[in-house]
Amino acid sequence: MRRRTVLAALSTTLSGCVAFGSPADETETTPADGSADTPTARQHRTGTTHPTRDDAPADSRTDSPHGSESETPTDAESTDTASTAENPQPTTAGTPTVTGAWRHPLHDAGHSGYTATTDESGETAGETGSAAGPTDTPATAWQHELDDSPTAPVVADGRLYVAAGWQLSCLDATTGDRQWHHDHRGSRSFRVSVVAGTVFVGSETAVTAVAADTGRERWHFAPASDTTLFPVVGSNAVYVTESATISALDRETGSRRWTASLDRGGPLERPAPVGDTVYVSDSASAGRLLAFDTADGTVRWETDGVGSHPTAVTVHDGRVFVGEFYGSVTALTTEGESAWTGQAGPPVGRIVAGPESVYAHGHGGSGDVVVASLDAASGDQQWTRATGYPLAATTDRVYLAEASQTTAAAADTGEPQWTVDTSGSRAAVTDDSLFLSTDTGVRALTTTT
Repeated sequence: MRRRTVLAALSTTLSGCVAFGSPADETETTPADGSADTPTARQHRTGTTHPTRDDAPADSRTDSPHGSESETPTDAESTDTASTAENPQPTTAGTPTVTGAWRHPLHDAGHSGYTATTDESGETAGETGSAAGPTDTPATAWQHELDDSPTAPVVADGRLYVAAGWQLSCLDATTGDRQWHHDHRGSRSFRVSVVAGTVFVGSETAVTAVAADTGRERWHFAPASDTTLFPVVGSNAVYVTESATISALDRETGSRRWTASLDRGGPLERPAPVGDTVYVSDSASAGRLLAFDTADGTVRWETDGVGSHPTAVTVHDGRVFVGEFYGSVTALTTEGESAWTGQAGPPVGRIVAGPESVYAHGHGGSGDVVVASLDAASGDQQWTRATGYPLAATTDRVYLAEASQTTAAAADTGEPQWTVDTSGSRAAVTDDSLFLSTDTGVRALTTTT
């Protein structure tokens, strides 16, 4: 694999134009991503081909019902507690315990999809507490119906945030009751993250930041160009890829800090900001991986040859993982050196990575969907399952979407520990609960009483 520095290959701009507003007056105390397809938000159904985004719930971009995008920000269009969706449906299951957090669609800004049985404190978790998910067969604690297909759920401070269509909802994570909603501008939302008291809603054409406790809009970023956006919230900025460029937005104001443009290739896939570096793959047929300095957008390193039509990257535990069209998964160090290449199934879709195992979703030679568990240290294949794709992983188990079911499989063997007849395309794990985005809303699964 060839490694070289390419500072001359990009033009870096430290200032640029952006549509944003001032923060609100109040003070404040998150199929698989990266497929070989061109980036398009699609409706995902469990048991179909691999998803193209870690969190895309909708079909291709359509215009907002609120009119064309404006370069001027507005306050939240609606933050009342009235809900047009059905009320949560209670059951005999126990009440979810929610002391931990799942802040991004795949847990952290590196998109690992992994949470330890006891969370580490720091950037990827933020809280310390048990995050094993249901250890025994769970029951539905509550179900909240929505008027459109939902994004991946994210959880923090006892609240669950999910967007459907053009509306962001804040739910009580223990009861499913809606606390507030916000109608945003732009195209259909496909990504939600909650960091430092702010909820960031990403669509294909805009990024909106709202207060996590009230839903009041803080700023709205909408570039003039009609390009597909991949926004990801890092520890100190929101990173957005637009075709062959990547930009860093100030988390507090939405102003553009810097923009870097490729001299060849593109489009860029979903970025992964971890530490002082943001990693991103070029989805062109030749394929390459780039690492940018989060401070100014200069290139730290670039590596060619990570495979044909590489997926979006996953970063965890000092390794960068990327899949490709023909079924291989490559692990690199955070300095761009190749560590190993393993085989999942062509084409590779979602990758969930823990300290011991890497779970990759792909297709077998006969076209069947497979999940392959690879040794995180060597890339050797440990086990495969002939259906589904990984939703999330903990120390002891991996949660899988399989046809019309959700399965918890043992991390070391892939053998089922329990299965429920509830399908979900996206998930969040906190304490003893598993929150699933289904075709029609959000369902909380927890240990029975």
